[in-house]
Amino acid sequence: MRQGRRAMLGLALLGGMSRVFALAPATASASPKEPGPQLDAELDAVVRDPACQLSSLSVLAIRDGKLVYERQFGQRFIGAGGLPSKPADARTMYRIASISKMMTTLGLMRLVEEGKLGLDADVGNYLGYPLRNPNFPDRAITLRSLLSHRSSLRDDAGYSFPAATPLKALLLPDGALYGNGAMWAKNAAPGEYFTYCNLNWGVIGTIMEKVSGERFDRLMKRLLLDPLGLHGGFNPSEFSQEDLSNLATLYRKRTTDTEIWDSAGPWIPQVDDYSQRPPARPAGIDNYAVGTNATPFSPTGGLRISAHDMGTIMLMLMNEGRHEAGSCCSRQR
Repeated sequence: MRQGRRAMLGLALLGGMSRVFALAPATASASPKEPGPQLDAELDAVVRDPACQLSSLSVLAIRDGKLVYERQFGQRFIGAGGLPSKPADARTMYRIASISKMMTTLGLMRLVEEGKLGLDADVGNYLGYPLRNPNFPDRAITLRSLLSHRSSLRDDAGYSFPAATPLKALLLPDGALYGNGAMWAKNAAPGEYFTYCNLNWGVIGTIMEKVSGERFDRLMKRLLLDPLGLHGGFNPSEFSQEDLSNLATLYRKRTTDTEIWDSAGPWIPQVDDYSQRPPARPAGIDNYAVGTNATPFSPTGGLRISAHDMGTIMLMLMNEGRHEAGSCCSRQR
């Protein structure tokens, strides 16, 4: 029980994305099966385990194309400063970290189907400057190699930068942030070797902006979230008040002066604590030049979305890339 239960959502780069968005977002009411008391008790025990307590947990299960279990445990906000706790519910959204990469990919594939991008084209043609590993200058970097973590880029020099810093300042040898070129592999050419790299996705998001002329957070709403009727997004400062009130604060239990987990320590907010003030707009965003640096929106890990809405994505993938009205977790919201 102390290890809990983990679920893995596999990423598939599916063709036929145009079929996904041919249908309007579903609004039919769903009536999932009542959760079984035994599973409820087991999951509740996971959340309350004193050795590794969770602030909240949202669980959704699909079987044979139907939502068969959906339950939430714990608090999306733990009361503090005189403010009451708020329980997690079906609308509670979480920052889903690297699952965001899958969502970014789905948006990217729409641009591919629109003919604005090619998976095997040299991405320098989209960025407006040559993107080459200086150790392998004759090898083009493609979207396919970025998506598959085989671009030869590395995270050693960072992967998130202020809006005013263009990515080319990091990526090009004469750039102000290039330094010793730690962002480029010395022993693996593009396309030859897998190394997980978040920076790939900052480049991908920037390319998406460059070819569309739209800021990444708004582009993803247009391409993916709004057509599927999903709540949330990559920029909490533009959330509706309703969505903002349903956003979970992510916590860590630790002593107040260290980063070490302490099961007896207090809950310390880490991300998305907007109990005292609303989310700030990304620094420098008012003067941001679209298509120069999408990392402030974190295409690599910054999506906020509910488990319920992730079920819509899961069903779409299970259904060979089709989003069919009323087929999954859609309900009047």
